Amino acid sequence: YAMENGFANDMSAATFLPELTNTNALGYLSIIIFNFTGFEVICTFAKDMENPTHDIPKSIILGGLTIGAIYLFAGFGIGAAIPADSIDPDYGMIVAVQTMVGDSVLFKVICIAFLITLFANMAAWSFGVNSVA
Repeated sequence: YAMENGFANDMSAATFLPELTNTNALGYLSIIIFNFTGFEVICTFAKDMENPTHDIPKSIILGGLTIGAIYLFAGFGIGAAIPADSIDPDYGMIVAVQTMVGDSVLFKVICIAFLITLFANMAAWSFGVNSVA
């Protein structure tokens, strides 16, 4: 999208650093922390693993890196497609995808894939909680 239409925002290195003087920026810290919750659920399956002392740290590190990469990729894509002052805090990702691909079949496929990931996340959490219970 950015190659064809250009970046919607300034993508210089300085723009990727938070403004710590702005009190609203601190509110995003809780969102960032929430985005990284869930990958620790693997610990509930320690009794079912052959080598939990090796597998748990490995899964937490790989999970954290994967989560970070996905959020950076999605955040960069949204920043490339939507001007910062136009990003809807509730529908930012959906609006960004719709801006990039239009109201096409691809948009519907991406929305369905997103719903499947939400269902998979819910199932993973349910398995973790049921394992503890």
